Amino acid sequence: MAIVAPRRVLNVKLHRYDVITQGYVDSTLYVASPKSDIGTWYKCMLRAQNSGRRLATSAEWFLSRAYLQANRPEEEADFINGPLEWTGTVLDSDNEQLLEGIELNSDGSIKNVKARLGRKEGIILPGESAYVKDFDEIYMPFARHLWGLQDPKRELPDYAYLSIQPGFRPVVREGVRNHKNDRRVGAAGCEASDGAFASRFVGDTAPSGVITLDAHRALKQARDTKEAELKTLQDEVDAAIVLVG
Repeated sequence: MAIVAPRRVLNVKLHRYDVITQGYVDSTLYVASPKSDIGTWYKCMLRAQNSGRRLATSAEWFLSRAYLQANRPEEEADFINGPLEWTGTVLDSDNEQLLEGIELNSDGSIKNVKARLGRKEGIILPGESAYVKDFDEIYMPFARHLWGLQDPKRELPDYAYLSIQPGFRPVVREGVRNHKNDRRVGAAGCEASDGAFASRFVGDTAPSGVITLDAHRALKQARDTKEAELKTLQDEVDAAIVLVG
């Protein structure tokens, strides 16, 4: 019998800096594992919506990795398999806004946007790519929101880099370790209809039907017991001498 790895939901505790309230917010995020199949941003967004979930924001992606790296490193490894992952954060340079909480129509057009953050909220998008350590102070609220940190210049390594491109660009997070070009801390805006990356489906509440690890172990034990009983019966059937007539 083939052994199928169970689908998992990672219970992740986030401690995220909120640029609107200018303080840290604690929350729980339920992260699907393994990551999604690869596809364009539009396809991943619709797959997530159709499953009752959404794509992790840029900050959620980064902070989830940090939490798992500290608490369940064997689970964090899933984040670094593959070059890039889509997030639900979008940089809209034409309108000078950062978008999150996007809901799409079935044809991929935008149906609704929960959060449009721009100059009014203190979010100013940089006009060009740069290392975070080199950002002018006017761009730091943007960096704080993108990484979920109060002081990205101090809390991120010097090689943390943000790639900026004009237009409507979903943020992709990078997950390949490479010494001083450690892309775990990198972010970039990417053309939504190009590329084929995986994404991280998340929810703010636990999905229905989930069970604990202990309950799953109990199910496996019950299965193994039944299989042993069936094997014993099969052995008895195979060993039986049947009297006929």
